[in-house]
Amino acid sequence: MIVARSKLAWAGVLGCAAMAGLGGALAAADSSPAEANPYSVIWDRNVFHLNPEPIPPPPEPPKPAELPKVMLTGIVGKGSSIKVYLAIPPKDAKESTYYTGGLVPGQKDHDVELVAIRADEEEVDIINSGTRQTLSVRSNSYASTATETAAAPHTGGGPHGMPPGMMFRHQPHG
Repeated sequence: MIVARSKLAWAGVLGCAAMAGLGGALAAADSSPAEANPYSVIWDRNVFHLNPEPIPPPPEPPKPAELPKVMLTGIVGKGSSIKVYLAIPPKDAKESTYYTGGLVPGQKDHDVELVAIRADEEEVDIINSGTRQTLSVRSNSYASTATETAAAPHTGGGPHGMPPGMMFRHQPHG
């Protein structure tokens, strides 16, 4: 009987201990992490730089450089003695257009360097403020802009270029 009592006593003690452990585990699960771990403040503040660094935002795409406009005004010369003339219109209408002297390959004027001349194709290669460009008579000259405006439809009674409603006093004979 004494053995049964001692077994029963031990079973009661173990049952109480199990209940106390389960209650302690539930209490720990309900508490906040700061209460569960007093050192979590160190982790939150990242005092020792243990947390990974935040991912930096992606870099902004580079803005295209605003290059000065360069117009091809002429290619002049014969044989190996060929020079190129360029015009650099101002950004501000109050300033005047800058015209280069005759440039040969390798020569630089006003942040524009002439790299190559292809007279047979009416094209030149330049470096404009650090950016390589190809200019041609057909697309980058005053002649190309003049033909675009000249191709505009004619509306008016007089010759091309005369404002509408204007007429000759005497009609030309032709």
